[in-house]
Amino acid sequence: MAVIINIPNARKINAQVREISKSLIEKHKTIPRAIERAMVIEGNNLRNYIITSMRNTNRLLTSVTKGYNKKKKIVHHPSAPGFPPAIDTGELIRSILYDVKELELRVGTFGGAPYGVALEDPKNTRKSGRRKWLKPAVDANKDRIIKNIKAAVKKTFKEVGRI
Repeated sequence: MAVIINIPNARKINAQVREISKSLIEKHKTIPRAIERAMVIEGNNLRNYIITSMRNTNRLLTSVTKGYNKKKKIVHHPSAPGFPPAIDTGELIRSILYDVKELELRVGTFGGAPYGVALEDPKNTRKSGRRKWLKPAVDANKDRIIKNIKAAVKKTFKEVGRI
């Protein structure tokens, strides 16, 4: 046998609770979108940081590699050890892209310049050696990226809190 207690205004309270629940369900969908927007902004900032670091890299001017390219008239001057790769043709810079998918930010070289991956690879034994450029850029910007994504989430929570 169930005991039913009649609470005054129960229907009104239940209607308000349902309204609040529906509002929260709708507003919680904005949080992943806010995170993705922040990640897109940070992906673009990271890409720009990488390009700037490559433009400002020091080159080994003392030893010019052999192989003057007659068609493009380019003499390759590799970057100094410990610096990102130096720019010769711009092919590597044009291949740097970022993507945000399922709350994951990916930055790297896609197509165009396969040597970009080789420069980052610790197994690289080429004469020019490694010229890490992705990992140092991510390490240098990691705290700022996390801080800005947290700020975007906090802002969204504040907006969601206003039902």
